[in-house]
Amino acid sequence: MGLDASRLGSMVDHIRRDLPTVDSVLVVRHGYLAVDEYFGSFATEQRHRVFSCTKSVTSTLVGIALDEGLIPGLDSKVLELLPGHEAWNVNQWKESLTLRHLLPMASGIDARDDYPDNWLWLDRMLGAPDPVQYCLDLNVTVQPGSRFKYTNANSHLMSAIIKEVSGVPALDYAREKLFTPLGITDVEWEADVQGVNWGHDRLYMRPRDMAKLGFLFLRGGKWNGEQVVPEGWVSDATTRKMAADIFPGYGYQWWTGDGFYCAMGYAGQFIYVFPSRDMVVVFTGRTSTNFENPRNLIRDYILPSVTG
Repeated sequence: MGLDASRLGSMVDHIRRDLPTVDSVLVVRHGYLAVDEYFGSFATEQRHRVFSCTKSVTSTLVGIALDEGLIPGLDSKVLELLPGHEAWNVNQWKESLTLRHLLPMASGIDARDDYPDNWLWLDRMLGAPDPVQYCLDLNVTVQPGSRFKYTNANSHLMSAIIKEVSGVPALDYAREKLFTPLGITDVEWEADVQGVNWGHDRLYMRPRDMAKLGFLFLRGGKWNGEQVVPEGWVSDATTRKMAADIFPGYGYQWWTGDGFYCAMGYAGQFIYVFPSRDMVVVFTGRTSTNFENPRNLIRDYILPSVTG
C-alpha cells in the first residue's frame, strides 16, 4: 500500500497515550483500508455524529438532483425552488439568491449561526416552529456571491430544496441515490419539526461509511463501476470557489487546500481526500478545544508515512 506501518503505529500509540478526545482514525490507500483504529469506549460499528460533515452529504444530494433534472440548474432561484414559503423582507439581493450562492457559503444571509461562537442564533433556527421559514426570513445584507460567510442556514435551505424537488426528505433521497449504492445501511439523520432533515448537521454514521464517501469522491463519484455521483459534480464541488478562513478555500460545502479537500465537522470530524496520493483519511472525535489534532496527525504521521 506504500505506507510506513511503523510510523502509523507510532501515531496510533500517540493517540492512545496522549489524545483522549480522538475516537477513531481510518486511512484508505489505493483502495485498501490500511488503518482502522478506534479509541476509548468508541466501537467499530458505532455511529458517530458527523456534525458539519453533513453539509458535504447535503451538497452531494444537490449534485445528484441536478443530474436527474429535478433542479433546473445552479442558477435556479431559491425562492422559486421553495414555492410553499413566502419570505419576509425580500429585497433585490434575496430575490436574486440562487443555489450557486448557497453552495459555497456566499449567500449574504445574515444568520450569525457559525458555531461555536454564535450558539444562540443557531439555537433560534433549531427551535423555530418552521426552521426553513426562519432561514428564508433572515436578512440578506451582503450581495450574494461577493463574500464567503459560513452559515448553517445555507445548508438547511438546500435540504429543504431536496425535499421539495424530490418529494421525499433528504434522508430517503440519500438512501436511494447515495447510501444504498455504497452499502451504507446504518445511518440516522435528524429532522426539524417540519420533517426536513437538518442540512447542516445531525447526521450519524459509522467512520467506515464516512471513508466510503471519501473514497467515492476520490474515484470521481464511481462505486463498483456505477456512476453514483456525476464526475463533473465531484470535480466542481471540490474546487475552490471562495477564499475561506479555516482552510484556504471552500467549494460546494467542501473545504479545499493544497493537495486535498475535506469535509469537516465540529469536535474533530473529518473526511480528508488526497487525490495525488490516492488516499482518504477519516477522523472522528469529541473535543471542544483541540481542533488541530487531526491536522497535526496528518502532518506529523500520515503524510510522512507515504512511501510510494
